[in-house]
Amino acid sequence: MSLPINKGLDLTPLQWTAAAAGFFVSGGAARILVLEGYLPRNWAVILVIIGFGVPPAIIGWMKTRKRDVP
Repeated sequence: MSLPINKGLDLTPLQWTAAAAGFFVSGGAARILVLEGYLPRNWAVILVIIGFGVPPAIIGWMKTRKRDVP
């Protein structure tokens, strides 16, 4: 038994679209918050990472939840 090497994220096209949209929206929000002085630069990176990761996770959770309903 071997482990698959160089296998990327197993996301659907809808999840990739949500990740891209979340990335750009959170990047814009982080930029505005940093320029206004409400958020330090170090925390802006965390906001962008959350914006990239949470939308695909929510879509995947919704798909599995819909599939479990009898």
